[in-house]
Amino acid sequence: MNRITRIAVATVIGIGLSRVMPPENEAKADAEAPELHPIVVSLKGAPSFKWSTPGTPYLDSLRIRFDLDAMTEDARTDLDRVEILSSWVRTQWDHDGENQPRHNDPISILEEASEGQQFRCVEYATVLSGAINSLGMPARVLNLKTADSEVRASGAGHVVTEAYLRDARRWIMVDGQYDVIPTVYGKAVSAYELKKAMKARSAGIVFKSNSGTHPGEYARWIAPYLHFMDARLDQRLGVAGDSRTLMLIPAGTRPPRAFQRAPLKNTIYTTAPAAFYPTPAVARTASKKRAPTAPVAALTVRVTKRAG
Repeated sequence: MNRITRIAVATVIGIGLSRVMPPENEAKADAEAPELHPIVVSLKGAPSFKWSTPGTPYLDSLRIRFDLDAMTEDARTDLDRVEILSSWVRTQWDHDGENQPRHNDPISILEEASEGQQFRCVEYATVLSGAINSLGMPARVLNLKTADSEVRASGAGHVVTEAYLRDARRWIMVDGQYDVIPTVYGKAVSAYELKKAMKARSAGIVFKSNSGTHPGEYARWIAPYLHFMDARLDQRLGVAGDSRTLMLIPAGTRPPRAFQRAPLKNTIYTTAPAAFYPTPAVARTASKKRAPTAPVAALTVRVTKRAG
C-alpha cells in the first residue's frame, strides 16, 4: 500500500454541523488542513459506529441486576433517565486517577467498586454508557484531548459519556465523574456543541448537576479538554469487533499522531461533525419498561469538582 493510499484510508474529511447533514454526494476538501490532503472521503463513505442492541444478554444482566428499570420508572423523558443514571454512577465509588479495574466492562467495574475499589474517569464513562445503553439509548465512551496531547506526559485527556436521546433526537454529553450535563439555552448538548458554545462565550451555557459540582470550576477545567475528541467505532459490549477509532479534529489543525507521547493506532480523522454524530437507527420515543428475559444472579447551576 503506497503512502497516498494509506493517507486516504486514515483520513475522513467533510464539512457539516452536528444538526445539518450536507448532501451525501457532496464532499468538500478543507483547504486549511494540508496535513489531511489530498484525498477527500465523502460522508457517505465515512466509517459507521456500532452499538449494543437492547435486550442482549449482557445488557439485560446489567439492567436487571442493578434494577435500572425501577430506578428510572418515574422518568418522563430520555434526559430524565440519563440524569438519574448519571447521579447513580457518580455515587458508586470515589475517584482514583491511577487505579484500573481487572476487567473493563460495566458489571465487572461495579462488582469491584462494591468491594471498595476506586477508579478513573474512564470507568465512570464505561459504566454510565453501559447503563444508558441497557435502557435502549445508544451511548458511547468519548475521549477528550487537549491541543498539546501529543507532547504532554500526563493529564492530557478526560473521558465522558455521550448518549443519544431518542425523544429529543440529539446527542448529549454526560460527565459521570462529576454528574454533569451541559446545556445551552435550555437544551442538553453534545461535547462538540459545548465546545462551540464555550468558544463563542455563550451566555446560555448551564451545567446541570445533582452532586454539587461547582459550575465555574468545572467550566474552566473542562474547556481545554474539548480540543480533540474521539470514540471507538464499535461500542458493543462483549464483542471484540472493530478496534478503529474516529477522531473529530478542528478544521485547519494537524491530526495528532500520539497521545501523551504514545503512538495512536487505528485512528481515522475527520473534520466533519456530521460524520462524528450520526443519527442512530433507534425508536424515536422512549421505550416502556421491559420484563426480565432471564434470571440474573438537579441542581441546575449557571456558568459564571476539580477533575482528576
